[in-house]
Amino acid sequence: MKTLKRIGKITLALFLLLNILVAVHAYHFTHFYEDASLKENQVPCFSCREEIDYIFRNLSSPKRMVIYETAAHQSLYKKEPAKWQATVSEFLSPSKP
Repeated sequence: MKTLKRIGKITLALFLLLNILVAVHAYHFTHFYEDASLKENQVPCFSCREEIDYIFRNLSSPKRMVIYETAAHQSLYKKEPAKWQATVSEFLSPSKP
């Protein structure tokens, strides 16, 4: 009986400790610094097109940008299926040396 009580107390203590640890982590993930100097954006604020151009320019691998003017945040395949299929086929085709 004493062993069972000891196991229960240890389990309760571990449970409480774990809950406190999780609560502290959750707090840090959801609360940000109050210091105004830390809130300022260190990354420039872009429009969508400026952001796309910025990312494209800073990728060092071989690339080609394809713009789907009518798609916005919708499925490229549903908005412009022929253009999407041609682009993907070209991307997946073996490269010429």
